[in-house]
Amino acid sequence: MRLLGWVTCIVCAVGLPGCGGGSAGPGTPAMPPPDDGPLQIGPLLVHPQSAAGFRADSIPSGGHASFVAFSGTTVDYLAVQEMMDRIVFTSNRAGADYDVYVCDFFGGHVQKMTENAVHDELPAWSHDGRKIAWGKKKGADFEIAVMNADGGSPHLLTNNLYNDSHPTWSPDGRRIAYESDYGGDYEITTQYIEGSAPWPLTSNTANDRHPDWDRYSNQILFATDREGNMMDIYRMDGQGGNEVAVTDATPLGVYAGPTWATDHFTIAYYRDIMFDPHSAEIFTDNINGSNQELFATSEYRDEYPCYSTDGEFLVFASSRDGSGEIYAKETSFPYRIYQITKAPYASGEPDAGSPVPTVRRVLIGPAGSDHGYDPLFGYCYAGIAAFDGDGYLSFARVGVPAIHADTILVTPLEDTGMDLVAVRVKATEIANAREDAGPGRDPTLWNFAATGTGAVVFYLDSDTGKIASVLAISDSPYPSAARVGGAVTTAAQNGRTQVTGHFAAVYDDTGALVAEGVGTVEFQGARLVRAF
Repeated sequence: MRLLGWVTCIVCAVGLPGCGGGSAGPGTPAMPPPDDGPLQIGPLLVHPQSAAGFRADSIPSGGHASFVAFSGTTVDYLAVQEMMDRIVFTSNRAGADYDVYVCDFFGGHVQKMTENAVHDELPAWSHDGRKIAWGKKKGADFEIAVMNADGGSPHLLTNNLYNDSHPTWSPDGRRIAYESDYGGDYEITTQYIEGSAPWPLTSNTANDRHPDWDRYSNQILFATDREGNMMDIYRMDGQGGNEVAVTDATPLGVYAGPTWATDHFTIAYYRDIMFDPHSAEIFTDNINGSNQELFATSEYRDEYPCYSTDGEFLVFASSRDGSGEIYAKETSFPYRIYQITKAPYASGEPDAGSPVPTVRRVLIGPAGSDHGYDPLFGYCYAGIAAFDGDGYLSFARVGVPAIHADTILVTPLEDTGMDLVAVRVKATEIANAREDAGPGRDPTLWNFAATGTGAVVFYLDSDTGKIASVLAISDSPYPSAARVGGAVTTAAQNGRTQVTGHFAAVYDDTGALVAEGVGTVEFQGARLVRAF
């Protein structure tokens, strides 16, 4: 049996007044947690409107997931906190010259990292998130500079009469590769961060630029014009050998700014639109160049893509707001776009890394408070959340009419076996239940209107946290204590679990009604197999 070891108390009472909010548009950061401080339960930030009677009950689980049921008062804020990348970027918001800045993934906690009167460009996180390298203007040319992630100990890695810029870190963090115009044309060059002599990884009469070093495969992507006046994407190993062409730009345009995805097979880059300096489009591809797909398109410039550490977002710079800002787009459905920076001046050249705790989603809150999108719910009288060691798994809200909110009684049930957890919810009337189906998707609905029930038992998968079945109990909403809510759970030796009682309705994991007026429900593992 696994309980919530990090819940301060099984029944929590906290004195927290309500929090307000209003509508917001896309690009608005998530509504921050209330100033008076929400409860933190695992990866969740929970804000009840009042201290009176608020409960956070752990639900016994034999699986990987942990569960907590909320009840007792209205919850008006529920957010998921995860380790998410910070964004390092350049901006001229402090004056005419561009400086290096850092913010969290959704644009909060902005920090100015460089303080000088020269131009800074193209910053890059080390893979361990402890350092930042960037191109720093020194005299008439650029040099590679390095600093700690907090801005401390800035120093030059290169110091010569050539343009050295666009740094990228080796997988072990001991070397930096960069573009350098030593010799008259740009070559990909590398050196140890301790300050060894630089040595070229490419050597030809063409321009090789924009290197990006993969975290694990020890391969480097770069852009080159060795095919003529166009730029194509190539890859090579970390020692400069085994060069392979990935794209063929002729006659489409100029490919630049390649970046690796976390699967080490997918890449992204942008293409300048020929004869239109104001337009650029982002493409994704594989390392063989055989699966080119348009990822982000607009009538403006979308450039300098980079993948988030978890691979779930592609971050890029865009002029679509008029001034030039940084955006992130989901790499899977529903492909929502978030505006990360929003300032009167331009921001660009982003790189993602160095994760910190960040509000990833707002599940309950005012309209627009989920980073400019509407959260799943505006409030909750009772709900069940699930999470494991890796973070949030699921949340289901129990729908009860407001006039009956004070009649809710939530009771975790024991002895449900290894595959299932169960919680009984009673009220004068329970209208429905809705479960999170993922960002950008409508919640899965269990509608109890036809049943008119006042008591239901939720059975949830002890590993995934998702609802496996909901049983509407035929008994009175307030049965005697001896009847234990009208349900008895028995785990059979063949791995099946039988639940017996008086059930007005049985619903499956999709919310579909599968049986009415039955006395036995059977599960195989966490899967509902029959009701009779």
